[in-house]
Amino acid sequence: MAKPARAFQMPAEDAIPASAPAPAPEASSEPVRTAPAASPAARPQYRAGKKNLSVWLDQKAFNSFKAMVAQDGFTMQDYMIDLVNREFARKGLPQIAK
Repeated sequence: MAKPARAFQMPAEDAIPASAPAPAPEASSEPVRTAPAASPAARPQYRAGKKNLSVWLDQKAFNSFKAMVAQDGFTMQDYMIDLVNREFARKGLPQIAK
């Protein structure tokens, strides 16, 4: 069931009273400058040439996994790389994850 539209209205005490419209800004002869676009290659050097791999876990599984990783003295990153390499080895593939 959808919420009624009034649920998304600003409370009356927070509303800003309407005033006369602001005058239009004057035209300028200067050219408009735009901000430089962010470079898609603006990644940290240690991520260059790498791809992200994500999974969604329920909270209990995530907490257990994180505790197991910490107990073994690894970071999540290092543990996952080790896990991927072990799976490659189990399947007879070269261990290439870094």
